[in-house]
Amino acid sequence: MKAITIVASALFLSMMLFSCSGECAEENKEMDSTIEASTEYTPPAWINEGENITFEVLEMGCNMCRTTVQNTIEKFEGVAEVNVDLDSERATFIFHPEKVDPGKIAEAIRAEGYEVNHR
Repeated sequence: MKAITIVASALFLSMMLFSCSGECAEENKEMDSTIEASTEYTPPAWINEGENITFEVLEMGCNMCRTTVQNTIEKFEGVAEVNVDLDSERATFIFHPEKVDPGKIAEAIRAEGYEVNHR
C-alpha cells in the first residue's frame, strides 16, 4: 500500500509540474504556496463608476498560472473584483476608465507568457 501511495504521489506531482503549457514549472517550485486570505473586502470608492471587462486568457494550465494572471491584474491601480477562472479561461474585473487602460493590463498579462483576447 505504501508503494502505491508513493507512486500516486509522484504521478500527481509530475502532472502538476508538467501540465502547464506555459513555463511555470520553475515558478511553481520557487514561489511560496501560502496564500493569505482576506477576511473582509471593502470595495473602492469609485466602484460604481467602474466598467466590467472580460479577457480570454489562454495558456493557463494550473493554479499557479491563475494566481500569476490574477496578481498581474491586481497590481494596477484602478482595478477591483478580479476573478480568474481556469476552466473557462477567462479573467473578469472592474476597472476605472480614468485610472487604468485595459490594453496595458492585457500587455502585462502577455508579458507573463499568456495569450490574451478581449471578450
